[in-house]
Amino acid sequence: MTIVVNTPIVPSFTGLQPICSGETAPVLVATSIEGITGSWNPAVVNNTTSATYTFTPDAGQCAVATTLAMTINQPTLTNVTCVVGEPFSGERTITVYATSSGNYEYQLDDNIPQLSPVFENVAIGTHTITVTDLNGCSASITTEVIVLDYPKFFTPNGDGINDNWNIVALSDQPDARIFIFDRYGKLLKQLSTVGAGWDGTFNGEQLPSTDYWFTVDYLFGESRRVFKAHFSLKR
Repeated sequence: MTIVVNTPIVPSFTGLQPICSGETAPVLVATSIEGITGSWNPAVVNNTTSATYTFTPDAGQCAVATTLAMTINQPTLTNVTCVVGEPFSGERTITVYATSSGNYEYQLDDNIPQLSPVFENVAIGTHTITVTDLNGCSASITTEVIVLDYPKFFTPNGDGINDNWNIVALSDQPDARIFIFDRYGKLLKQLSTVGAGWDGTFNGEQLPSTDYWFTVDYLFGESRRVFKAHFSLKR
């Protein structure tokens, strides 16, 4: 007498693809790829919570139970906060904080999206930050941020290039005021951030190449600030 012992078949099924919470759930098929019939427990996929489902073969088949995992992605992207490097510090970085944690992609203006939430060496001015949920379960969020810095020098030589000095990053703050002084503290020019800026003259006379000081009164967030530094005039 010959007895043949067959190795039990482990039923296999096409994997369940992750879905967003609330989307139409896939149907659990009652026959495996190998033709093994059976039943599932639970019998219906829950479309709001991740879970594991167990397939039990019908009696009389040389097969064992198996499981399938179903991942339900939740809408996690609800708010975005951008932290900009300290104004006029030279550290022109933007760090994006998305709540809560998830699988996100970050885009600065129209540049190529990236997985890192940190943007470095960002140009001066107003920028658009867009955060996208790669799972597709949350709507994208777009916000604007301002990166503040000032030109370290200008060259008023009439060539049409860098002939005027101003803080263009504050051009959307018409009430911001800039005061320019010489090294002895003499006021040379008061100007708005809206406009061409300073052309390097005082009472119609060209001033020499040297360093000049300035203060700027501006709004940052909900508070007003005053910043003081110097820049160079080069002829």
